[in-house]
Amino acid sequence: MSIHFHNKGILMNFTKKAACVFLVVGSIILLFCNLIVSADTKISSLRQDNVNDKLYSEINSFSLKTSTTPLGQKILNLAISKIDPKIIYASTPHGIFKSLDQTKSWIPLLNQPPFGKIVGLMVAGNNPNLVFGFTKSPNNNLLFVTRDGGENWKVSVDPIFKNSLEPMCATSNDEALYIAADKVIYKSLDNGQTWVAFFPTGLTASIRLLVFDPKTSKNLYVVDKENKILKSIDDGVSWQVLSKVNTKHKITSLAIDPFNPNTLYIGLNKRGGLYYSQDGGNKWLPLVGKLANTSITAIAIDKQTYSLYVSTKKRLFVIDINPQACTTTPITSGQIINGNLQNDDCKSMDRGNSFFADRYTFSGQAGQRIDILITEANFDTFLILYSPTNNRIASDDDNGVGNLARLSFTLPTTGTYTFEVTSSSSSGTGTYSVRTNIGCLAAPSQSGQIINGSLTGDECKPMTESD
Repeated sequence: MSIHFHNKGILMNFTKKAACVFLVVGSIILLFCNLIVSADTKISSLRQDNVNDKLYSEINSFSLKTSTTPLGQKILNLAISKIDPKIIYASTPHGIFKSLDQTKSWIPLLNQPPFGKIVGLMVAGNNPNLVFGFTKSPNNNLLFVTRDGGENWKVSVDPIFKNSLEPMCATSNDEALYIAADKVIYKSLDNGQTWVAFFPTGLTASIRLLVFDPKTSKNLYVVDKENKILKSIDDGVSWQVLSKVNTKHKITSLAIDPFNPNTLYIGLNKRGGLYYSQDGGNKWLPLVGKLANTSITAIAIDKQTYSLYVSTKKRLFVIDINPQACTTTPITSGQIINGNLQNDDCKSMDRGNSFFADRYTFSGQAGQRIDILITEANFDTFLILYSPTNNRIASDDDNGVGNLARLSFTLPTTGTYTFEVTSSSSSGTGTYSVRTNIGCLAAPSQSGQIINGSLTGDECKPMTESD
């Protein structure tokens, strides 16, 4: 029998607890032991002596804003909707909350369940109303779910999780949901209705964190109990160690940059602070300022605004991890824009920090045909088209004349699209001209179908290189 919870009219009652302050007087002697690891494990030290590091200087110049936490409580887990990043879920020691305005305000959804402490939270990649929570209790862990954005909750009675004694963690992409407990991974392709367990190779310790690569759906990352970061490129079947973080602090959270998967962020407990790596986990650099010597409880990235949410024991911070003020230029059908790609322009959302990019937007309808043509340029151009949710859906390098880029694509949905003019090789710059042809509706057809048409003179015109 399923257990149901309904939160309508719920009143959040919190018991005030007396604060105890312990003053410890004495000397603390830090003993460092040599780490013995397998030959294929990289040891990654957390660098503190990198003041002159260019990437360090760039990332620490990002703007840092303070946001609100639910009723001033410590956030234990953050889950941001991919479809609508204004929707953010958070778990605290007192229950689950929801924000509809990017953490400006919070709505209480569920009191701390009576069957254990909430230790995990996941929102489905394809449905902002489908949310899973995980609890830890002395006897076993439980999975509970809401399919209506938090109005009603149901405890999963799937026997596959019944005897899970290790804390569960989870992640999701547009296609599947993943849950990990101990060294077992569970996968669902039907929004959590059924789960299949598999036992991956290469995992030597229990999984503590599980995160998917937002750019490549088959790539997954885990942090295990030994503070090792591992990566899978085959949908979690096999794993290889990226690095073992050499620190006395436990990694509490992991986030992957949505546009450059070589950039990783980790949060540490016990005032260890927030670190990032731009080489896939080999070298770690600290984010300083207010986040130095701070205990990090949760981190998450909003792909659309390129913001990093960082929760500490007392506050929630929002970091703009794209330092450039990336402006977009509207472009209409038939319009020609002369541009100049420079080394102080935005970085490409898809290709990373080594590629400068100019961004253009246009409104399109499902079924419309879009043609984007670089008519002239003094460098090797590259075009990338993004969906209204900023996912890459098409690109081109040299389908135009010479090494000029030309992209033709049928739009799958109605909305505002973005395309980038960038370079084929890293650090490319120069002048260019770009033209678009928007509005040709593609008629659906099936194999073998005969369609009788009529040209009346007001149809879409083909765009040629000489236009």
